[in-house]
This record gives sequence, C-alpha cells and structure tokens, in this order.
Amino acid sequence: MSVLANTRASGALFVLALLIVWEISSRNVSGLSLLLPPFSTVVSHLIASTLSGEILSHGSATLVRLFTGYFAGVIVAIPLGLLLGYLRPVYQLAEPLMELLRPVPSIAILPIAILFLGLGFQMQTAVIGWAVFWPVLIATSDGVRSLDPTLINTARAYGYRTFGIFRRVALPASLPYAMAGLRVALTIALILAVFIEMITSGSGLGYLIAHYREAIRVPDMYGAIIAVAILGYCLNMGFVWMERISVRWHHLSLQAL
Repeated sequence: MSVLANTRASGALFVLALLIVWEISSRNVSGLSLLLPPFSTVVSHLIASTLSGEILSHGSATLVRLFTGYFAGVIVAIPLGLLLGYLRPVYQLAEPLMELLRPVPSIAILPIAILFLGLGFQMQTAVIGWAVFWPVLIATSDGVRSLDPTLINTARAYGYRTFGIFRRVALPASLPYAMAGLRVALTIALILAVFIEMITSGSGLGYLIAHYREAIRVPDMYGAIIAVAILGYCLNMGFVWMERISVRWHHLSLQAL
C-alpha cells in the first residue's frame, strides 16, 4: 500500500512540475502566451466561468448527453453480450456481422445518424450509444466465453441446469470483464459527447470550447478543456469506486494470488 501511495504522490508531483513548466515557459518564451496563456491565467478564467454558472450549465448538458447515450448502449450490450457468450451457435452466427461493424469508427456513422435523426439530442445520444455498445458487448461476451469448463461441470454435478449455471456461474464470472468494458466505454462516451457538441450542438463543454476558439478567447478555451479533463477524472474515479464495491470479491481474489 505504501508503494502505491508513493507512486501516486510521485505522479502528482510530476503533474505539478509540468504545470510549473507551462507557467514559466508561457511567461518567458516570446509570443508563446498568445497561443498558450500562463496556467494561472487559465485557472482564473476557469474559476470566473464556473462562478458565473457557464461551465456548470454546459457541463450539465454534456453529462445528460453522455449518460443518456451511455446507458442506452449498455442496456442493449450487456444482455446481448451474455447471450452471445453463453450460446456458442448464436455467437458463431453473429460473429461475421460483429467483426464487420465493430471496426467502423463511431464518427463515420455520424452522417448516417444526422440523415435519419437530424441534428438534435436523439442523434447525439444515438451515436454515443453506438460507440458505447461495442466495448461493452465484446467484453461481456468474452467474459462468458472464457469461463472455465471445470466450473460448469462442477455446477452440473451439484444439480444445476442451464439457467442455474448461467445465473450462479456464468453471470458472476463475466462481471469483471463487463466492468472493464463499461469503464472503457465511459471514456469513449465522454470523448464522443465533447466532439459531437463541438460540431452539432448549441450547448455542452464541447460547444463551449468551439465557441471560445471562434471568439479568440484563448484562456477561456483552455479553461473549458481543463474542465473536460477534470470531469473525465471524476467520472473515472467514481467508476473505480463503484467497481471495487460491485466486484470486491474479484479484487480480493487477485490480492490473494
């Protein structure tokens, strides 16, 4: 535990050192402050935007888009991933289509989504849901398919049938894999939400970044980018906390190895 704490402290000091280099370089390199304002200036603008409510209102809009699309993708991906992982014939039937669609970048379906759904909230959340769907689907199905046959045979020896094996063995065994896919998908959802807001929305942190860029409000633009970074960090830390609670038994088993 002490080694982990020391490593995290070293990482925090490294970030602090980079920020100090940013501050000094911006103030001393000729012309750099026009493109990269001092960190202290950026922070002051970020604080002012937050106190005025601008960052908070646009951040709330981003969160609504993010979580609506995220949960829409997850609700479809997890049951389908469990089905594909547990029933091998179904997986073999669906695999060619999955391998054809999965590599398609989510940005590439944006014109199709606009064509069918327009430029509004439905389109934005649909594209986020599409992006979230794939890592969760693959992680969940792989979790079930990687199940040790010995566990299944043991469950059968104790009298469990198909549904019982699925509920008592396959589902818990796939949960750590699904959580890994959910964590990756959350980051993807944030990235895509900000990108979509930059090009199709009138609200959200992505829109705010694009607005500041067009208005040549460079310190405010960097402040909004930092707000996205802080939001992403908080989402990740929140998910890690939730994961440790939901699959605590898995982390304890790893520590015992």
